[in-house]
Formats: sequence, structure tokens, C-alpha cells
Amino acid sequence: MASPSNINTSSPTEKYPCPMEFNVLDFVPKLLSERDYEKWKILMEDFIKKQGLIGFIDDTAKEDIDNQDYYKAWKRSDDLVQGWILATLAEDIRLLALGLETAKALWTALEKKFDPTSSLRQYDEEKENRVTRYLPLHKAVVKGDWDEAMAIIQQDPAAVRAAITPHSHTALHVAIQIGGRTHFVRKLLEKMTPHDVEHLVDHTRKTALHRAAICGTIEEVEMLVNKSSTTLAINTFYWRMRKLSFLFCMLLQLTDGEHYDIALTLLERKPELARGERPPLDILVKKGSSFPSGNSFNFWHNLIYLG
Repeated sequence: MASPSNINTSSPTEKYPCPMEFNVLDFVPKLLSERDYEKWKILMEDFIKKQGLIGFIDDTAKEDIDNQDYYKAWKRSDDLVQGWILATLAEDIRLLALGLETAKALWTALEKKFDPTSSLRQYDEEKENRVTRYLPLHKAVVKGDWDEAMAIIQQDPAAVRAAITPHSHTALHVAIQIGGRTHFVRKLLEKMTPHDVEHLVDHTRKTALHRAAICGTIEEVEMLVNKSSTTLAINTFYWRMRKLSFLFCMLLQLTDGEHYDIALTLLERKPELARGERPPLDILVKKGSSFPSGNSFNFWHNLIYLG
């Protein structure tokens, strides 16, 4: 014999009331534009709650498809809530309701359209779930444990290109920023495509190559450049100019930092970088100490150097 707690003692109309005696427009103003949405939402939510039907917009009033009587009562109440919402919408906004079958779906569509915090909340939740999911990989990168990272990537190949931190850093970004992970970077690149290297960016829109140019090693920069099939040959003019601008800045930094070997490699691949508004030659002429002829030698040094 079933226990009383398992028996639904409420009738369909008690469980899903249908108060049709109210004119919603007496309580809720028309939603005419985004500017009116916040006030409209508060008043509409309050009105629906007072009628005992808040479950139809917060998704707690689930449809009962196993019992025909309860389903009919649920459907009638859901149609009523939809009707209230539609009655308060301006004509052009009603177009959002096309193809939507429930009050909850309509409520959600309006939130997505007019409430920016709704999408932010959803994004934050998705980001938190993603960061939690890839926390073991993040720890493996920090520890420099490639075997552990490899085991994770083998189980989940998408992990190698996933954003694993709250700031959307990939494992490659993290390995470069930590430093001392050149071997780790090399192994990650073996699992990645040229497209990954060129297009995976963090929250500031920086690729791993950007990060390597700022805080990585010359070897890491070379590996990233060599891995990328189109980093140095962008097809469209816009992306070409944007990339060239970055490479030109990198060339100047390399020259100023006296990393002449990698700067020369970059120039050999992109000779046009030597013809910028501020050519690297301008920096070189101020780097006299980098060349024997630019040093102020005493008599004995001059004798040795000049013969």
C-alpha cells in the first residue's frame, strides 16, 4: 500500500490554477523597448507569483504527461501565463514568441533579448564548470608533469585547446607564462594544429605567440612560428596588416633586447618588416656596444682589435 506522502491529493485544478478573472494590463505596463524591460519584468513576475503560477516561468511547474487530466490543467495554466505575457508586449516584440511553445521558453527569450545579466550569469556558470573540469590539466601544467597531462589529453583530446583558467588561457598559454616549460610547450604543440596556434586566444585576445613574445623564450617563439602555417602569411589584407603590425613590434623588441639571431630569422622570413616607420636599423645604430667598432677602446684594445 502506498504511503500518503506518495499520493498526489491535489486535484488538477488545485495543482495548476487558472485565474482568468484578472486583466494583466491593470497591473503590468506594456513592454515597448529594452528601456522598459527591468520595470516590466519586476511587475510581471510579481503578478504571476500572486496568481500562484510562478512555477511556469521559473521552470518548477513541470508538465505531467503521464496523466491526461493533469497535463490538460498544466497546459491551460501555461497558456494563460503565455497570454498574460503576450498581452503586455509591443507588436514588434511579439515576434520573439514565434515558435515558442511554453511560458518558460517565452520568458527566457525575453531575458536573452533584454537582460544582459542573464547571458553573463549563464557564461559565468559555463566558465566555472569548464575551469573545474580542466583543473587537473591546469595542475599538471603548473607542476610540469607531462605524463599526467598526456593521460588527460588522451582521454579528452579537446583538452589541448580548451580554456582551462578563468581568463581563458589554454594549457599552452599557461606553460609559456609559467616559464621553464619549453619541453612541455614542445609536447603540447605536437598535439595541436597550426589553426589552434593562430586562433586560440585568452581574455585579452592574445595568442600563445603573443605571450611567448612577451614572457617566453626565444626557442618557444621559434617553435610557435614554425608550427603556424599561416601566421606569417595571412590571406586577407586586414589580418595581414594586423599580424605584420604585431610582428614589427616584436622585431623591434627583439632588436632592442639584442636577440639578433631570432630578429634576423624573422627578417629573413618577412623582409618587409625592415621597411617600417621605425626600422630596426634605427635601434641598431644606438647599439654601438653590441659591435666591436662601436666600442671606445683604450690603446691596447685598439691595438688588438685594429691590429
